[in-house]
Amino acid sequence: MTKISFKDIRWDYLSEEGSAWLNDRHDGARIEETVKESSKRRVVYLQGIYLKEVRYSGIAVLLKGISGGTACKEGRISRKLAERGISVPQVIGYGKAVNNGLVRRDVLLTREVAGGKSLFDFLHREFPQLAAGEKRKFVRGFAAYVRKLHDAGALHADLHIGNILLEPEGSEYRFVLLDNDRLTLKNGKISTRQRIRNLALVLSNLRNHLSRTQYLRFLREYGLPSGEEGRVLLSALENSVLAHSKKIWNGKARQCLSNNRRFSKEHRQGFTIYRKSGLRWKNLVDALLPDPDLMLEQGEIFKAGRTVRAARITIDGQSYFLKRYNCKGFIYRLRNAFRRSRAVRTWLVSWGFRVRGIPIPEPIACIEERRWRLLGRSYILSVFVSESESLPHFWSGIDAGRQKELLGKLAGLLGRMHRFGCLHGDLKWNNILVSRSGRIVLTDLDGSRILSRLGSKSARRDLRRFQRDLASRQIAAAERDFFLACWRRWASPPEPGVRTRV
Repeated sequence: MTKISFKDIRWDYLSEEGSAWLNDRHDGARIEETVKESSKRRVVYLQGIYLKEVRYSGIAVLLKGISGGTACKEGRISRKLAERGISVPQVIGYGKAVNNGLVRRDVLLTREVAGGKSLFDFLHREFPQLAAGEKRKFVRGFAAYVRKLHDAGALHADLHIGNILLEPEGSEYRFVLLDNDRLTLKNGKISTRQRIRNLALVLSNLRNHLSRTQYLRFLREYGLPSGEEGRVLLSALENSVLAHSKKIWNGKARQCLSNNRRFSKEHRQGFTIYRKSGLRWKNLVDALLPDPDLMLEQGEIFKAGRTVRAARITIDGQSYFLKRYNCKGFIYRLRNAFRRSRAVRTWLVSWGFRVRGIPIPEPIACIEERRWRLLGRSYILSVFVSESESLPHFWSGIDAGRQKELLGKLAGLLGRMHRFGCLHGDLKWNNILVSRSGRIVLTDLDGSRILSRLGSKSARRDLRRFQRDLASRQIAAAERDFFLACWRRWASPPEPGVRTRV
C-alpha cells in the first residue's frame, strides 16, 4: 500500500498524541483506505487516524496564503467547538506545506470515532426498523443536539445528515459533527433568522425519513414556540425547507439529461439515448436497438393510439413497459426541432417525481430519434409494475374499512405531490395502481409538470379528475369530505398542534 509523507508539513498544532503518532511513522504513514478523493482534496484512513489533505494551485495558492488553508481552518474550528461542548472528531494535528511563502497543501489529522456510523446510513437502513419508542428517543436526542449547536453559536453552512456521525453511548444517541471548515462560530446564540435557514438545511434531508408526527416532535423538542409566534416561525421554516429541498430535487432530476455517476447520455445508431448508468441498463437498451419497434410489436399491447403506442415487453425473462411517442408528420418534426420531445419532457419530469419520493414506475431509458434536429420516433422504457391492479379493480375487491384506509393513503400521497410542486395532469383512477400490500403507484406522466410555485387553484384543478371518479363510485359525502380534509392536511404546511417548550 502507498504511504503519505509529512516531512514538508509545518505544524500549526500538534497534540502529544499526534506527536507520538508521527514519531512512530517518521518514514510516512501507510494508507489503508481512501475514503474520498478528487483533484483538489482527499480523505484517507491511516491506522486509526483520518487524514484530510487539501491541495492548492493557481490563484488559490495566493488566496490561501492570506486566509489560511481549509484543512487548518477546520482543525481550529473543531477545537473551539470541543471547548464549547460540541462533539467533534478529536483533532491531533494540523499544518501546511509552504514553498516560497505560498501554501501548496495543508493537512488535518483526527482520531477515528470508535463505533461511529454515518447518520445518513443509519436513517436509510436502521431507523425504519426501530420500535416506536426508540424512534421517539432518536428524534428527541437529535433535536436537542441541533438546538445545542445553535445555542453554542455554531452556524454550519452545510448542515445535513451526511455530515453527522452517530456514535453509540449506552442507551442514548451521541452525535458528532464533521466537515467544519464551512462553520461559523458566533460569540452568542445565533439569531432566529439564522436558525430557520440552518434548520432548513438539515430538515430538507431529515423529513424524508420522519413521519408527520415525528417531524412535529422534532420541532417541539428543538423548542419551537407555541401559539401565534410558533405558527409564524413554522410557516417561515416550512417555506425555507421546501425552497431548499426543491433546489436539491431539481438538481438531482436534471442529472438524467447528462453523463454522471447516476446517468449516461450517448448518441448511436441515429438515436440520442438517456439512461441509468450501469451495465444492466446498457444491455437493455442494446436489446432494443437498432429498431425498438420490433420489440414493441412483439409485446402485449396496452395502448394503440395516434399519439402513443405502449406495450409490456420481455427482455431476458423480465417484464418492462415500453412506450413510443409516434411521429405525426413533417409539421410535428418541425415543431419539435428546437424543443424537447414529449418523451424527454416525460423522462425529466418522471425523475423529478422520483427524487421527491412520489411513487411512479422507475424510468430506465429515454430514446429519441432525430435527423438534422427534426424529431422522429421517441421512446421511454420503464420498470413494469407487477402484482398490482388499477385502482377501480382494487377498490371493488375490498371492504368499506379498507376503502377508507386507502382513501387516507391516496389523500396523503396526492397532498404531498401537490405540496412538492407536482401536477399529475390526468389523475383518473385507471392511472393509479395498487398492490395487495397497499403500495400505490402513479402512472402515465405524459401531462405532468413540476412548478416552482404551485397555487391552490392549480392543485384543486389537478385533483378534480380524481374526485370525478371518486363521486362516480357513489361514495358517501362523509367519505369524500374525509378524503378532501386529508388532502388539505398534506398539501398545506403543518400546524404545530402540540404544546412546545421554549
